[in-house]
Amino acid sequence: MKYPRIKPLTYQEAIRFHGHEGPFLALGYRFGSYLIDEFKSESIKGLAIHITIPMRTPYSCFIDGVQCSACTTMGKRNLSAEESGGESIGARVSRGEETAVFAMTEKAIDICRNSPNMETAVKAIFENSPEYLWNRIE
Repeated sequence: MKYPRIKPLTYQEAIRFHGHEGPFLALGYRFGSYLIDEFKSESIKGLAIHITIPMRTPYSCFIDGVQCSACTTMGKRNLSAEESGGESIGARVSRGEETAVFAMTEKAIDICRNSPNMETAVKAIFENSPEYLWNRIE
């Protein structure tokens, strides 16, 4: 079966889907967008993403951001998440035989948790480079 081309939600649509704006939503959205570009995924089933994350708000908002920008969902079974057991966020990403592992940087988590306000945090997420926000570790 041929799957349709990816048509990610815009960031504004992601905010509407999620219910509000926030830094972890923005971080997840940026990460999902990066993965689509990095892995050259064009199909709604092109990527499989497994996220390890603190399964509590505000961290879990990251999952919605990834879902909206990478067109992955738990229903299609190409998005999954589990408790990280700490304060870290990581992801294992697959496209066919290609697999990569990523970890959000401490700098990215610090932006989300310690910015003076939400607007400053979201702006920093969108202004910083992918390399500042996450590391490809495998």
